[in-house]
Amino acid sequence: LSVSSFNNYLYVTGGCSSVVSCGASTEQSTVYSALISSNGTIGAFTTLTYLPQDLSRQAAVIYNGYLFVTGGCIAVGNCTIQSTVYSTPLRSTALAVNTSNSFAQGNLLDLWNNSQSKFTVDYAGNVTTQGSYLSSVVPQGDGTTGTYSTTIFLPKALGYQSSLAANGYVYVLGGQNAAIQSTVYSALLNNDGSTKPYSTLTYLPQALYSHSASYYNGYLYVITGLNASSARQSTVYSALTKTDGTIGTFSTLTYLPQKLSDTSSVASNGYLFVLGGSTG
Repeated sequence: LSVSSFNNYLYVTGGCSSVVSCGASTEQSTVYSALISSNGTIGAFTTLTYLPQDLSRQAAVIYNGYLFVTGGCIAVGNCTIQSTVYSTPLRSTALAVNTSNSFAQGNLLDLWNNSQSKFTVDYAGNVTTQGSYLSSVVPQGDGTTGTYSTTIFLPKALGYQSSLAANGYVYVLGGQNAAIQSTVYSALLNNDGSTKPYSTLTYLPQALYSHSASYYNGYLYVITGLNASSARQSTVYSALTKTDGTIGTFSTLTYLPQKLSDTSSVASNGYLFVLGGSTG
């Protein structure tokens, strides 16, 4: 499964309901959300609009009010790796108002209907009907989603990849096709939840899958995983992200204390946290 958060809600998408085998009877298309409380606990999960198909080994990321689900595996016979990318708007209340008197981007006002911004007044006073969401002020969410749309496909089918979003771009890193991949792709995110075509960036130092990735303060981090020989890794790589969606050369950082795959990671408040994982 894949997990992401936005606007005080936790979202869980797809996955496999069996720890023994993942196939046509156990892969899931369900999407759940739960309210995150101020004390760090969560409320009850709600079942949302289903994914267009059952998926496991996919990656999900949220940016600018949209949930993006990239790649993954569907069990038609054996695992069939996908190149599809889905997006859906995260529903919110009908009105968002920016009360700041000193900002140089975004909207002063957004009026919403059916999860879409229909009327906007931007920071320069321009009025747009059927407008796109641009504001850094997010109306209070209700933890649900709209319907899913298929956006531009990945350059190749991928599973076990990682993805993240930063500076208006979505990044897809590594993963498994017929062979294990070291490619890194990025695509510009449009305000309507679609993307521009994907570009191939600087390659990872080695092919990786079942790894995790995080973004913090202008850098993306790639943590642990399995290499092309399916050997677990303790490596941590970082690369500078640029405003045009490209990245710099990867650097190898301090290794983790043990070799792991299937970790989760998050960066916050100047720290990188690596959680769980498999040692074999």
